[in-house]
Amino acid sequence: MRKKIMVAFSALLCFTVCFSFMFAGKVDARTLSSNETGTHGGYDYEYWKDSGNGTMTLKDGGAFSCQWSNINNILFRKGRKFNETQTHQQIGNITVQYGVDYRPNGNSYLCVYGWTVDPLVEYYIVESWGDWRPPGAQSKGLIAVDGGTYDVYETTRVQQPSIKGTATFQQYWSVRTSKKTSGTISVSEHFNAWERMGMRMGKMYEVALTIEGYQSSGSADVYTNVITIGGSGGNAGGNDWNQGGWDWNQGGNDWNQGGWDWNQGGWDWNQGGNDWNQGGWDWNQGGNDWNQGGWDWNQGGNDWNQGGWD
Repeated sequence: MRKKIMVAFSALLCFTVCFSFMFAGKVDARTLSSNETGTHGGYDYEYWKDSGNGTMTLKDGGAFSCQWSNINNILFRKGRKFNETQTHQQIGNITVQYGVDYRPNGNSYLCVYGWTVDPLVEYYIVESWGDWRPPGAQSKGLIAVDGGTYDVYETTRVQQPSIKGTATFQQYWSVRTSKKTSGTISVSEHFNAWERMGMRMGKMYEVALTIEGYQSSGSADVYTNVITIGGSGGNAGGNDWNQGGWDWNQGGNDWNQGGWDWNQGGWDWNQGGNDWNQGGWDWNQGGNDWNQGGWDWNQGGNDWNQGGWD
């Protein structure tokens, strides 16, 4: 009997511990009704309005819900804030997975939103909107991203509120040609497209999934908002750190662990994989090495060197 009681007690204890682990990472919901910034569920959030009524309920992770009425301008957002010292290339590839039950009544946007400094830029990647498609300007052209098409716009705000107080600044826009309320947004692809069109980005302040209302009312339930920074993707002219995958870097410095590495015109460090380097310095441990026209150091592998020192 005593043995059965001990078995039952052990099973109950195991269930209690497992249940506790399952919910240990959850955070309590919070509801805001006035301007506030902070962190919640591992994400940075901001509630901002100039006038009117609105509430924002912060949920676990990047999720939140909001409602607004009788407002002039209001923004609800959850995302990542940065320290204004790195460009988007230095930060790494940025993507957002999102899903929103979006119910605007009037002028509103569902978008990825943020700012850069040096230059001061306010940017929007608009996935859906209310009864008016922003921004009411002449398109600079179409781009294709994530299986959809977007018009690109550049507008100027003169002496308007900004993250640096009242200022004059540029706004960059990508606006879908058809509305969408769930999917993936390859944020860095928009940044790269803008820069190819002469729209220079500065050092990153923020990237956030945002609901904005302007002289309108409505509600939204952001049930999915997952922001991923880093990972695979082409990188031209910058520094790149990649672990456990494939890496392509042109014109910068490259560190790659446990994968394949291709680097042109820079310095290369590769551990535990295969390495191809042209026109630079090469250090390779525990793998195969091919180097043309530079200096070569190889430990514990096979070495092929043409026209340099070995």
